[in-house]
Amino acid sequence: KQWYQRRVARVTFEQELLSIRTKKNNAKHAFEALRRASFKFPGKTEIVVSRDWGFTDIEASDYIKGRKEQRIEFDGSYARIVQPKGCVEKINRQLERSEIAFKG
Repeated sequence: KQWYQRRVARVTFEQELLSIRTKKNNAKHAFEALRRASFKFPGKTEIVVSRDWGFTDIEASDYIKGRKEQRIEFDGSYARIVQPKGCVEKINRQLERSEIAFKG
């Protein structure tokens, strides 16, 4: 066998191969870069734009609302959900009024 025939990447169908995080104003360039990179892979490729904020599992609209309410903290490349502290009745009232539903 030749040396290049022994090294292959084993990927499954529908496995995520590339992930890019950009600002909205650079999305057009990232989309074009991924489209050009897709020609390097055999088979069908699909480019998906996520509704989540960065690499977190929080949707962008919920992230913005949570930052304004100070319920979400920026933590490097991730976001940390701030747990409420204090009297249980007060916390329950705040959670009932809150419109944000976090995935967890």
